[in-house]
Amino acid sequence: RRLVREMMFYWKKQGKGSARERKQADREAAEARKREEEAREEKRKQQQLNFLLTQTELYAHFMAKKIGHEQPDPLADKEGKL
Repeated sequence: RRLVREMMFYWKKQGKGSARERKQADREAAEARKREEEAREEKRKQQQLNFLLTQTELYAHFMAKKIGHEQPDPLADKEGKL
């Protein structure tokens, strides 16, 4: 009878330990997914900003030519920097 009680206590303790480990692993996986999602979102925002800046530079260059002012080509300047 005592042996049965000790076995029940042991398996109950093992169950709690494995549940704690599972929760910890799930928590770490969720945090990793969150960090990856934040990195993807940051990259997307940076690409969107770069696109808008390029479009703005092109529009300004186009309007300057149309008005008659000579400005250096913004794309040629960027290519020189690369």
